[in-house]
Amino acid sequence: RAITFDAVTDWYLMAWDAFQAEEFPFDEARKLALALGLEMADLLGPLKLVAKKSQSVVLQRPEQR
Repeated sequence: RAITFDAVTDWYLMAWDAFQAEEFPFDEARKLALALGLEMADLLGPLKLVAKKSQSVVLQRPEQR
């Protein structure tokens, strides 16, 4: 049975798999988002999955969202 996730969940799981870190380059996060049909503004804004830190993004823990 195939399991599918929404694009935001895919982005989060793929980011953890690719970078294996809470903090990674903003541009790499943006490229991954674009590949999945997402905008960084959504991940930074209403969803608050990441926070921008200089030239990086930091994945936010559930209590930080």
